[in-house]
Amino acid sequence: MLGVHKGVAAYVKMENNSVHVQGCPCHLIHIAAQSTAKRLPARIDELLIDIYYYLDKSGKRHKHLKQCQDLCGTEARKILKHVNTRFVLKNNFKSLSTHTNRFLEKHSN
Repeated sequence: MLGVHKGVAAYVKMENNSVHVQGCPCHLIHIAAQSTAKRLPARIDELLIDIYYYLDKSGKRHKHLKQCQDLCGTEARKILKHVNTRFVLKNNFKSLSTHTNRFLEKHSN
């Protein structure tokens, strides 16, 4: 462990104070992503479901979406409905990944 008080970092610093001990970049990125995800206003799967129902139940909203797609020059594609299934984690991740990529593809312009 790289603990400041009784970890490897502390013992290395005791032996040579000029050494700079850097944590694992993978762990640092993971911690940063984890804290960022906690600050997001909603979970991505809930957001995708809300967007689906918001657009699916209104012809007027569908029409406005089509107009926006035409204005941006993006291909009109069917809006996918994400179904959250906890018991099939692999398929749920694949579904969430597919829907998230489709959503980002639509809104990246």
